[in-house]
Amino acid sequence: MKFFIVDDDEMNRTLIAARLASMFSNEEVKIIQAVNGLEARDKLAELADSSATLPDIIFSDYQMSGLNGLELMHFIKGHPLLKEAPFILLTAILNPQCLEAEIAIQHKAWFVSKPFRAAEFKRLIVEILS
Repeated sequence: MKFFIVDDDEMNRTLIAARLASMFSNEEVKIIQAVNGLEARDKLAELADSSATLPDIIFSDYQMSGLNGLELMHFIKGHPLLKEAPFILLTAILNPQCLEAEIAIQHKAWFVSKPFRAAEFKRLIVEILS
């Protein structure tokens, strides 16, 4: 399994990586991380251009400087090699209706409100990968 985590908060990246490693403890798990949307965009474009195995799921925080999670999602969904990658937008925004509406029109994109419950997180990951 290969996962890509984008968050400007190191603790959040570490928490998500640990949950994924725990969920897939019987499999080899590769985690790629980026500290903001700009770095993620560059790393993902490089992965796509190199014909490397693309991530099974991309996780991104919403609120980041430079390029936010929604802008990153638009880049990914507009890229011919990345557009099919499942994308999960994570946010602590208290009133996310506008984000949900935006994400609802995207193919293979989900919205998760932070803090998220481990059981719900696991259910979503299993659903996406099945």
